[in-house]
Amino acid sequence: MRIRLAYILFFTLYPIWAAVDKPPAHIPSEGWTLVFQQGGIVVQERSIPGSPKKAYRAKGILKAPIEQILEVLSDTTAAAEWMPDLDRQQVVETVSEVELITLSVYAVPFPFADRELLLHNYLRLDRPSGALVAETVSVDQPNVSIARRHVRAHMLYGKTWLRPLGADRTDIEFIIIVDPRGRLPDFLAAFGLRRMPLKFVQALESRAQSTQYPLRPAYRDLLRQLAETGDGKASPYGENVKIHNPGRAHYIHGGQDQPP
Repeated sequence: MRIRLAYILFFTLYPIWAAVDKPPAHIPSEGWTLVFQQGGIVVQERSIPGSPKKAYRAKGILKAPIEQILEVLSDTTAAAEWMPDLDRQQVVETVSEVELITLSVYAVPFPFADRELLLHNYLRLDRPSGALVAETVSVDQPNVSIARRHVRAHMLYGKTWLRPLGADRTDIEFIIIVDPRGRLPDFLAAFGLRRMPLKFVQALESRAQSTQYPLRPAYRDLLRQLAETGDGKASPYGENVKIHNPGRAHYIHGGQDQPP
């Protein structure tokens, strides 16, 4: 039986740890083990000190422009059309063009309960790495209850680094640590999570190759800043943008017992 675990992302995305865990501030670049390589995408895993969870990473070059990748990740109305296992996604709160709180529901095969994620997503410029970084963290909003027969899963850590390499190529690094919660057996969860990064980036590439979204001003501004970071030259993108501070979010620690 093929277990298709929920694609716990976008904007891709570092939510909560179980009660005894703490979210890592940084994951070292060394210590990764190769899981497999396919279509130019390398998938790796590594243990996390002090936690039973593992981190999974996908790295490679997507044959798609960064502008369309950003817009695809932001279009919540069409996310279920391309993101594997995603049943539906809705915006709970729009903070700015680069910051959203979303609720996503992912289909999990019977007899296990579907998983949902309440996530704070934001996009920022990371000057040291020369990339735009999409981050996601689980948040607790009392007015958003858990649906009947669902499990509120958590992505313990989620970041996507994007670096433009030309008009139609983008370097991507995608790291996640996910706690599916409930009573899903560990070996089944691990089976799905090892495949998830590859499926996600491949689906993202395919979608971004076929879309023609207009680039929103906030993304144009971030790309201009990114270009100036790289070579000190001006780029065709617009004025500066204020990047929101995600400190307003209420991070969750622990969680209640839920269906399997």
